[in-house]
Amino acid sequence: MNLSYKVNIWELKTLKPDKNGKKRPKPYGVRWITAGKEHSEWYRTKALANNRRNELVQAAREGQAFDVGTGLPESEIKAKSARSLLQLAQEFIEHEWNEVAPNTRKRYVDACAIPVAAFVTSQRGAPTSTVLRRTLTTCLLLPPELRPHQLSDEQQAAARWIETFSRPARELADGVELDKILRTLARKLDGKATTAWTAKSRRAVVSLLLGYAVKIGELAANPLSGLRVTGQDTIGEVDPRSVVNPKQARQLLAAVTYAGRRPGSYDYLLGFFATMYYAGLRPGEVNRLRETDCKLPESGSVNCSWRSRQPGPSRATRTRAQVGKSAT
Repeated sequence: MNLSYKVNIWELKTLKPDKNGKKRPKPYGVRWITAGKEHSEWYRTKALANNRRNELVQAAREGQAFDVGTGLPESEIKAKSARSLLQLAQEFIEHEWNEVAPNTRKRYVDACAIPVAAFVTSQRGAPTSTVLRRTLTTCLLLPPELRPHQLSDEQQAAARWIETFSRPARELADGVELDKILRTLARKLDGKATTAWTAKSRRAVVSLLLGYAVKIGELAANPLSGLRVTGQDTIGEVDPRSVVNPKQARQLLAAVTYAGRRPGSYDYLLGFFATMYYAGLRPGEVNRLRETDCKLPESGSVNCSWRSRQPGPSRATRTRAQVGKSAT
């Protein structure tokens, strides 16, 4: 932008009928000059022209600079070039994609899809929540090179709809609008409340998104900083009274051997839970553990060396947490 404060706004100009006596379609003109360059806009009614002239006069009184090329006040230039929340989320995810792990990429996409779907100018012609969420998470919010080349008809319609109705990201500076978004983060697609941890994780991603908006000049400050939402805070510190001590662990493991109606039916659970407790492995890792991964001496401690394997047709594959190909 080539900005200037040298602005002169003239009085309205009214065009006379043409030589045939026919009234011109837009006879009322708003004219002004910016750093020596003339600009004009024409309207059907005098009231519309007066309103437009008053907007320009008000901008000049507020001390706004005007763009020499277009003649528009700085605030209007910024509004025209403002990113929608969809565009902001797309830029943010693309910017962060190569810097974070696959699981984090998926978390960013899933979390950003929620406010993007909710922050729209109108619900007219809106697709179903399920279709819109799927379109965002499997296509629109992925980096361009990872987006599928073909979409179903309903997904194409959903993509066109959200691109049309996504609201400007700068409107999230409004505390009321931001509060609505934060409340949607605490809900599932079916409207039921999600866990406090999930809501907190989603909020952390949205905070990063708004921080990126500040970085690129879309927002003056992160409106989420210092904002508290009732019922969404979680306690990060673990209460020692809720942690199983060694004696309790042995008692619990012994109780596992009594599971089932027939003695010995669930003896394998003893090894399963004992490995989780003593080796600190997750359930999916225990399922994938093999005898070859363990050193089993006659006495003393057992040494387990868990390593990743290529997925196979075993039960362990089904229980292993995986990230979709779009996030890797």
